Amino acid sequence: MKPGEQGVLYSRLFGTELSHAYTEGLTVIWPWNIMYIYDVRAQQVQDKFQVLSKDGLAIAVEISIRFHPIRHSLPFVHVEIGPDYVTKVGSSS
Repeated sequence: MKPGEQGVLYSRLFGTELSHAYTEGLTVIWPWNIMYIYDVRAQQVQDKFQVLSKDGLAIAVEISIRFHPIRHSLPFVHVEIGPDYVTKVGSSS
């Protein structure tokens, strides 16, 4: 893995390894296992939407959210949400 990345190991025999997230560097895994790699650096999601005021007027709102996954809970994010957690959680559609 490269700097700023962590991996979650999925073993076809034992399932997702919840006790450990692999850090950057060389990691040797069995060929039948899968290492899911996550970017753990700060990321940003922007969105625009319209809301109504108390008087019924349309107001355009633009938001920007900066986040990064909590490193020790990355295996749980993998199990509960999945590798594309940014689009699943951050999407307004």
